[in-house]
Amino acid sequence: MSDNNTAVIIASAIAAAGEKDAGYEARVKAKIAEIAVAINDESYIKAAEAVLNAKVFTGIVESMVLEETSKRGVLTLITQPSSFHPDGKETVRTERTDFDESVLPMMRHIRDNLKGHKVAVWIEMQPSADNTRKFRVLRHIKDLGVPAEAVAQAG
Repeated sequence: MSDNNTAVIIASAIAAAGEKDAGYEARVKAKIAEIAVAINDESYIKAAEAVLNAKVFTGIVESMVLEETSKRGVLTLITQPSSFHPDGKETVRTERTDFDESVLPMMRHIRDNLKGHKVAVWIEMQPSADNTRKFRVLRHIKDLGVPAEAVAQAG
């Protein structure tokens, strides 16, 4: 492992350990072990690479619903109208809810807390099973707050 990786692991563990109290050193060492193991775990590596290689764009959350046929969440964003989306609405799907336990909490968070908020989304293009189409798959979402226009209208 490189010195940079070691330094990042230690810094991350210190940041996650919280207050310096009687259990601080033990928490730092436990976090160091967790992070060191995680950076060699193929599923974590794939998750990190999916975010790092994702396309990023912004929009305003209109809705998040479960698509029963695919068992995926469907996020609808209001964006600028374009030739691909003349109505200015774009959709992004999540991973399947029956394969990834992190999907449902994320869907609930978007549905319950981000409706009407401007967000940045990180998407990965994934081919369909028959390789005839590509789907946008949500990898990460960041809340950018309530758009200024909505705040002005409310005030």
